[in-house]
Amino acid sequence: MISKDTTMTELFARFGWLFVLAIAVTGFNLFYLYSWMDMSHAAHLLSSWVMPMSILFWVECDARSRCRTPCFDFGLFLYYASVFVVPVYLIRTYGWAGLAILMLFLGLWLVPIVASFIVWAVM
Repeated sequence: MISKDTTMTELFARFGWLFVLAIAVTGFNLFYLYSWMDMSHAAHLLSSWVMPMSILFWVECDARSRCRTPCFDFGLFLYYASVFVVPVYLIRTYGWAGLAILMLFLGLWLVPIVASFIVWAVM
């Protein structure tokens, strides 16, 4: 549970790999922007799907570690209805702190997109 007494080390242990992944995807996108090369289809799929899928993976792992999976195939349910299921799961599990986690996920998802857009606009 995330509370006032949660240390930064505990938070990094839970969310650190998502930060590292967001930085890696940003670097991947900026490499293609600076090199003026067109992204291949596989590279485009990788850069556009890796953050949403890793966030869904985090939610599923969190649900399984807390024994709070509402259905047998929770991963597929997350994939198809993630827009509704992720906020409901976070608020039911973490209370109002779930909104902070949801904003963190939204920010991590938008970092590569916004950084790439800013660099593209400046170039």
